[in-house]
Amino acid sequence: MESGDTLSKIAQAEGVDGGWRALYDANRDSVSDPTLIYVGDQLQLP
Repeated sequence: MESGDTLSKIAQAEGVDGGWRALYDANRDSVSDPTLIYVGDQLQLP
């Protein structure tokens, strides 16, 4: 993850079915707010 990344950008780049919502749902334990992700966060792809 890099500065400026969003769940939407990551989901699109990785081809996540369900988009940012699916990515958020898969990472609710580590991402409490989908608008606040940080450089260095490690996300699991659904």
